Amino acid sequence: MQYGEQATPFARTNLPPLTPGQPYDIALFLQVPITPDNLALGNFMTKLILTDAKNITVATANRPSLVLRQQTAWIPFLASSPRVETIIVPLVEDWSPSSQPGNLLGHGVAVARGASHQRFHAFIAVGRSDAWKSLGNGQGKELSIVRATLHGHVKLSGLRGFFARHKLLLFMLTTVAFFAASTGAALVFYLLLAPSLSKDDGAGDTPSIQEQGTQTTPGMRFKEEDTEPPSTSETEYSWTSGGPGRRTKVESDDDGSSTDT
Repeated sequence: MQYGEQATPFARTNLPPLTPGQPYDIALFLQVPITPDNLALGNFMTKLILTDAKNITVATANRPSLVLRQQTAWIPFLASSPRVETIIVPLVEDWSPSSQPGNLLGHGVAVARGASHQRFHAFIAVGRSDAWKSLGNGQGKELSIVRATLHGHVKLSGLRGFFARHKLLLFMLTTVAFFAASTGAALVFYLLLAPSLSKDDGAGDTPSIQEQGTQTTPGMRFKEEDTEPPSTSETEYSWTSGGPGRRTKVESDDDGSSTDT
């Protein structure tokens, strides 16, 4: 803020490029010390003038404000130094660079025709234009300001605006949607890959069984004559005695007998 050049403290600043058709809320944050001079000023006005790059006024606003006396502290020595109060002055509500000329929301905000959508400049004046009429010791002429900040907020509408105002609900919905999507994706992959995995397991078990069968099959060969029942007229006995290399065979028949040693 600049003092002494005009009847009221003022400031000029450049705004970032604004999006055409996007509503904005603009407010001024004032950090004001609680002093007798500021309390004696009473009501004061805050004026905002927005101009485009061609210095054409696109919007104006005037808002009254008041510095209120704070309550007395319970402990006296804590209130020895003056305290600073933050005063929020809403200037423009639901304003967009492409707004039509006229007043916005009936709050005395005027918009000029042919507003530009590039860069904008802001002029801010805080105080009373009739401060020169003050008498006495000169108190109450100007408002003492520690810091002034111009804030602009994008005003969202529709579904985006609803979730912007209810962030906890948005967090819960996104968390549930994430877990549901993760579970659904895992289930789909399982249903798609389970049949192929089961076929691979079956194909891996079959060769082992066949290999085991090929190993045991050659030792088990049967001939047709081996399955014939023994003759009732001939009985053969064979055994080995007397150590290796000596075998005795005895055959008996109805007609005769023979011995092989």
